[in-house]
Formats: sequence, C-alpha cells, structure tokens
Amino acid sequence: MPATLESPPRATRVQTYSSSPEMLATLESRPHTKAADAPKMVASERARFYHPELDGLRFLAFLGVFILHCYPFTMPANPPGSPLAREIVAWICSFTNAGVAGVDLFFVLSAFLITELLLREHQRTGRLDVRAFYMRRALRIWPLYFVFLTLAVLIEPLLPVSQGESFGMSWPVAFSFYGFVGNWAVAFSGQRLNTIAIILWTVSIEEQFYLVWPLLMKWLQPKRLLAISLAMIAIATITRGVLVAWNADELMLKANTFARLDSIGAGALLALALRKWRCDFSPWTRWCLLGAGLFLFVATYRYLRLEPLFAGSEMLTYPLWAVAAVLVMLAVYRQGGSASVPRFSLLSCAPLTYLGRISYGLYVWHLACILLLAMFGLMGPGSFMIGLYALPLSIVVASISYELLEKPFLRWKQRWAVIASRQRLSQPLTEGMPFREMFAGVNLSR
Repeated sequence: MPATLESPPRATRVQTYSSSPEMLATLESRPHTKAADAPKMVASERARFYHPELDGLRFLAFLGVFILHCYPFTMPANPPGSPLAREIVAWICSFTNAGVAGVDLFFVLSAFLITELLLREHQRTGRLDVRAFYMRRALRIWPLYFVFLTLAVLIEPLLPVSQGESFGMSWPVAFSFYGFVGNWAVAFSGQRLNTIAIILWTVSIEEQFYLVWPLLMKWLQPKRLLAISLAMIAIATITRGVLVAWNADELMLKANTFARLDSIGAGALLALALRKWRCDFSPWTRWCLLGAGLFLFVATYRYLRLEPLFAGSEMLTYPLWAVAAVLVMLAVYRQGGSASVPRFSLLSCAPLTYLGRISYGLYVWHLACILLLAMFGLMGPGSFMIGLYALPLSIVVASISYELLEKPFLRWKQRWAVIASRQRLSQPLTEGMPFREMFAGVNLSR
C-alpha cells in the first residue's frame, strides 16, 4: 500500500530526533551553555518551530496594508506635464498602493507555516490530529475576530453619518462574517461595504483554507500534496480568466476565494519544496531576492493596476504578487538556523518580533483607529500626518487586545500544540536578540 501522511516510513520519524554536529557545535558555542546540555537543547529546538524573522516579516506585511489605508493615493486627473515628474508621481502612488499585496504576503506566510507545522507534527508523531489543529486555530483566531465583529455590529449603527453615508452592515452580511464566509458577501456586494468589519474578509479566506488543508494533508500522499498546491495556483488562474471574460467587478476578483488561491498555493508549495531543497543562499543572493521581491510588488501595481499595459491585466497581478512574496520569504528565512542572513537579523530583534506577534490585532484594529481619528476631525486618510498618529494608536490598542483578550486563549492553545510554534508567552519584550547581534556581519565603519 502506498505511503500516506497517516503511515510514514519509520526512518522519517527517527530522523526527526537526530542531532546534527553543526547544531551541537552552535549550541555549545553559545554563552552560558554547558556542553553536556547541548544534546537536550537540540531535542528542544527540534521540537519547536519558531522563526522570529517571520514575525518581523509578518509586521512588515501589516505595514504595507496600513500604508495603503492611510495614503490611498491615486493618479491626479491632471498629472505634472514633465514625463519625469509624471513618472515619479506614478511610482509614489504605486508604492503606497502596493501595500494591498501585504495580504498576499500574509497568505504565503500562513500557508507556509501551517503546512510546515503539520508536516513536522506528522514527522514527529506519525499522524495528524486534525481536531487539535482546529482547536489551535479557533483559540488563535476566534476570540479577537468575534469580539471585533460584534463591536462593529453593535456600535456602527450609532455612529454619525459621514459624507452622506451611514456606517454598518445588513444582518445577512453580518451573519456571513459570523460564518467565516464574509469574503463572499464582499465579492457579491458590487460595492465597498461601509463597515470596519470589511477588513475581516481576508480572515474568512484563511479560515476556509484552515478547514480543508489539514484534511487533505491527512488523507493524501505527500506527492499528491505537491500536485494540490500546483492545482490551487491553476484554479486561481482559471477562475480569474472566467471572471475577466465575464467583466466581473474588482471586488469579485479580490475577495473570491478561488481567485485568491495563488498565494496560498505558493506558500504550501514553498513549505513542501524546502523539505527537499535548502535555501542556504549567500548574503548577496538574499539581498537580490529581497530587492527583486519588493520591486516586483511595486512594479506589478505600477504597470498592471495603476495604468494597465493591457486589458485583462488582473490575470497576472496576483500570481506576480505571490511570486514576489515567495522571493521575500526566501530572502529572510533562516532555514535550520542558517547563518547566511546576518543583514536581515533586524527582523529578529525584540521590538519587531513583538509587533509581529500582535500583527493580527494590528491588522484587525488599524482601520478602526484610522476612522476614529478621522471621525473626531483630527485628520483623515491621505493626510500626511495620519500615519504618525494612527500607527502608535493601533499598536497601543493591539497590545491591549493581545494582553487582555488574546493571551489567555493563547495559553490554552499551547495545551493543544504538538509542535511549539511561538515564542514563550512569558518572555519579556526586552528578551531576544541583543542589538549587537542584530548587526552581526555588517561593517558599521562604512
């Protein structure tokens, strides 16, 4: 009978607990680490899958979405006459609006981490506990999600009318969000819903992925998972082709689950690929990957969204953003403790990893913070100072939400964990990579 994820080869499980000489040497060289304790620490580190640089990257993905909502610039009707000035304005607009691709980076990160964690769980235990996975996801996502959604449902009808439009959503739309299919309500609405809860459409797509993916990983052979990941990218391409042929509106392309599978499939594909190939790139190669990824984010918006070069450019936008997200991931990911990424260790510093830990709350609350500032007449989206006020406010609100609302459930979530995937909740903000290590390998004399 062919091997499935339910019945792996025995050698695979044994390999999980092997102690490489490189890892032992690394642990023994750490300050305050006894050589006799190194093998125990190896087992502990292998049982834990936590990469602080991915927390830092998660915050940068949020920051892109935040910049988009603070500075939704569009090309002026009468741009500057000089071709150079016009091009500069176009690239500035593309830079701020390319933050929408932060959602694709979120999708790639989520799919990569979920796939990797489930693969490690199976490798360690020989099975997948789907019920435990659902519990972990529910305890991570649901508390903040339902509290925020309920606040939006109850409070928005009481808010004053803004620019002739009232806040709030109909009960059918609200129920769709409660059932984690709010993205479909957005897709079929035909117009932007005037509610802060609209930000949750991405969470709906992720929850739909979380519902199906572990079942596929449990039932299918490993080679089939590779095919499924490629099929997700193909399904997204075909879906967009059909929607473009039908002249579907932008919201249908943006919030349709099947049309947004590119990034999810790319993230899963990356996790599967790194099981066979290591990303031990040189620092120079990583810089090139990072630059190519960031440029591709902005250039795709410039030439396919801001001023499309051809009709039906939506066919390429999301696949290119998925590729860009994978390039950025490869640039910063320290696979197996790789030391070839010293110049990106800033992503692993304590402040950024903390902001990455609360990035879910930042994403959920930031739009409400921006609208709150606008409602009190302090400033509105597009104002130069809006970001300088809204970002600290969002961090304060998200930190309170994390400490008082999310953290108690995260402690409960740890009881269901097979592979530890987060920093210790008791670890203080100041405990982490020392600043002298953040710039290891960087010549500061230049």
